[in-house]
Amino acid sequence: MKKLEQFDCLVVGAGAAGIGVGCVLQDLNIGRFSILDRGTIGASFRLWPKEMRMITPSFTGNAYGLLDLNSISLRTSPAYTLGTEHPSGDEYADYLEALARYRKLPVQTGVDVQRIRPLDGGGFELDTDQGVLRSRYVIWAAGEFQYPRTDSFPGAEYTVHNSQVQKWEGMPGDDYICC
Repeated sequence: MKKLEQFDCLVVGAGAAGIGVGCVLQDLNIGRFSILDRGTIGASFRLWPKEMRMITPSFTGNAYGLLDLNSISLRTSPAYTLGTEHPSGDEYADYLEALARYRKLPVQTGVDVQRIRPLDGGGFELDTDQGVLRSRYVIWAAGEFQYPRTDSFPGAEYTVHNSQVQKWEGMPGDDYICC
């Protein structure tokens, strides 16, 4: 990235929200936008416990032609792309990567946004480890999985956030309720 590169919109995060917003910006013909992620496309999904699957089924066979429940872009389907009804985190990240390639989205990976500040007269300036960027709008699409709040309600100290589980097999105890 060049110093003080200018954009109409910057999206921070290249997961489902960031890639989905990027598809919408492209559909709206927003010319100068980019999607930034410190890791890779769908990195949070790749951190899911291996046994974890999407709870909503991916399927497109309904009488009304509705999209796949896990789709984030018009006329796409994780079910068709992945050949599975309940994608794993790795599988869903594969779908996001394939969609970004197919749509030729301007994704920049390995970019760590370190600070955002408003500019006098409108817009924002983003300090990144790759340089400074300016944008009229910024959409924060970084999810909670990598930044969980583990104290957000009374009794939270008795819970385990999914991001803290690498494998459910081997966890102490017999009963778990996932929400």
